[in-house]
Amino acid sequence: MSERPAYHAFVAIKLTDLGNKIGNIHRLCRPRHCFRPTTCVYILVFVVTTLVLRYIDTPRGDGITRKLLAEQTLLEDYGQNADGFRVADDDEKPWAASISSEKYVEAHIKHSCYYLAKCTYCLKFPMDEDDLEKLGCKKRLPQAIIVGVRKCGTGTVSKLLNVHPQLVSPRDETHYFDSEKEPGLEWYAEQMPLSSRYQMTIEKTPTYYFRPVDAPRRIRETISPNTKIIIMVCDPVRRLISDYIEYVNKTDRDYTQKKNMANTVEETVFESNVTKNVKIYNEMVDVGVYIKHLFHWLEYFPRKQILFMDGNNFRNDPAAEMRKLETFLGVTHYFRKEHFYYDSIKQNYCVSYPKRFCMPSAKGRQHPVVADWALQRLCQFYKPYDIALADLLGQNLTWIGKNC
Repeated sequence: MSERPAYHAFVAIKLTDLGNKIGNIHRLCRPRHCFRPTTCVYILVFVVTTLVLRYIDTPRGDGITRKLLAEQTLLEDYGQNADGFRVADDDEKPWAASISSEKYVEAHIKHSCYYLAKCTYCLKFPMDEDDLEKLGCKKRLPQAIIVGVRKCGTGTVSKLLNVHPQLVSPRDETHYFDSEKEPGLEWYAEQMPLSSRYQMTIEKTPTYYFRPVDAPRRIRETISPNTKIIIMVCDPVRRLISDYIEYVNKTDRDYTQKKNMANTVEETVFESNVTKNVKIYNEMVDVGVYIKHLFHWLEYFPRKQILFMDGNNFRNDPAAEMRKLETFLGVTHYFRKEHFYYDSIKQNYCVSYPKRFCMPSAKGRQHPVVADWALQRLCQFYKPYDIALADLLGQNLTWIGKNC
């Protein structure tokens, strides 16, 4: 193991520190002995250190060593941009984990079933069995589901959830409730990450919102009537264009043909350049009629169990939308404005705390040039539906009235 010398040094330093702090151990050294009490302490430290160094050469010891090293090795990565956030006088008392890298690591170890990795949002390496048992770690069915809407920022939100010490989310979309053949509840649970008794599991499959129609019923009956539903909506015109880009980048020709893809956005979503009628039955168009799909969800879940996040506001102020999500889920507020910075190249916000990262290059793709008449026509098509949705929700949708 290439890092073992560093591990050994770290253990020795920690134990020596411990020896310095337990001066009262001198009572073990009787006056009749020739050693001074301080010497006895260092002899004891040496003996214990030797035993520990032998122990960590075993497979079992590797897990203990990783645990001892967690604070030191992780703070090297997580402490670069962490401390020193200014807390306003009128701000609520912040969670220490949200402003101190050391406290963040402590909170993660206290709550999580996984060792922190260089990839902040990745859940790669489960802790050793004793720690998993102590934290009550197991794969649980989700208590909340992000059901949509695709291309509105759900992927970024899902990754941010894994940065919060009290939340976990699977890496991949499961598509359990929109698959033609359900592979079984046991399979579904197996797709979830380990979660401790202090954490909440949140699944994300953004196609559930619009298909199949019975997805709300199946979620209610399969998981729980108390499942919390998270829906992220955004400017439907921008969403449609992002959807189009993703489909054209698919390598499967049969897939793109199935979606009735054409060479341009205009040809794909309009009947012709002359009539300029929107193809309302095209799936990419239909997804953006958010209010139409909402009624299926309100039939099975009360409004108080459904959170609508504004994807446009998330792009401009991710901390504000994440704090709304924290309140809805009932977890400790962690996310702060200082945790994000604007990347002028990607033209998106990235994460600065507890460690810098941006979304993969597939996110924030360059949009194609779309004719002005097409953008205006799509905006006019969606506007009455957006206004009706805002009225129904009693919520301001930030994109309404800005483009047409």
